Amino acid sequence: MKEHLSKGQQDMWKPTRAYLWHIEEQALLLRQRAGLGSREPLDPRKLAAKLKLRFVQIGTIEGLRPELLNSITGMDAREWSGMSKELPNGELLIVLNPNMTIERETVTIMEEVAHAHYGHTPVELSTLASGYTRRTYDKDAEREAYWTAGASLLPSKAVGQAIYHNQTAEDLAVAYGTSVELAEMRIKTLRLWPHYRTDALLEKAYA
Repeated sequence: MKEHLSKGQQDMWKPTRAYLWHIEEQALLLRQRAGLGSREPLDPRKLAAKLKLRFVQIGTIEGLRPELLNSITGMDAREWSGMSKELPNGELLIVLNPNMTIERETVTIMEEVAHAHYGHTPVELSTLASGYTRRTYDKDAEREAYWTAGASLLPSKAVGQAIYHNQTAEDLAVAYGTSVELAEMRIKTLRLWPHYRTDALLEKAYA
């Protein structure tokens, strides 16, 4: 199970310049591993395959008792976004919560890719009757994975170009398959928010 940082927790924590450089560098490495240019959309599902991560929806797993399936699928996506099981061939099978939006699922997959990229070790494992494991990481690892996922999905050059052309966070989210909230986070992280607020939104309002 992943413990996503709340928006309030993210806002309270202020990254250093060195931390932001670290995130951007690692995101660039991940995009290079995916064979992408500086502004191309990233499909984390394809990149996950290179890292031996495989994602499935829980409803596609055979042999789960109906009551167990109902119990798990009834959980809110904020309680768990993914469970995992190591396969004999070395792949890590990650089961996704079906209650997530496609945008939240994309970020979840990219976060798992980031965890694998960094080699993060879960701090807690709890195995369910299904044989699948909920994993939790410490807050530092969760933050590093989330911020790296955001930087990988919304590369700095793409965000900068979008703001230069007076596009909104909604435009970015649609173009790169993410949530508006993540697009806004990236605009703020790259220190483009003042320009975005004064130019892009006003132009949209009076177009």
